[in-house]
Amino acid sequence: MLPEAVRNVCAAETSRDIVAFRQIEADMSFAEICALVGVPDRDIGSGLYVFVYDLDDGSVVVMGFASLSRVMYVNHVYEGGSESLLP
Repeated sequence: MLPEAVRNVCAAETSRDIVAFRQIEADMSFAEICALVGVPDRDIGSGLYVFVYDLDDGSVVVMGFASLSRVMYVNHVYEGGSESLLP
């Protein structure tokens, strides 16, 4: 569950294209990412925040946080494979 204070800084519309997610950098907070790509579709984490975004092409972006202050990973998962979106 996203804290309301974080949800308020999110983009009005959630991105459904991988292009927006390729702008995420390794030192970004969730608030910065959410302002860029919008509210995630779901949180599948247990102990960690693991947010999932469903894209229009059927793929997903999965990102993890130990705390919302710094992203740990951002992965693009698609049929047949996956790739890290962080350098």
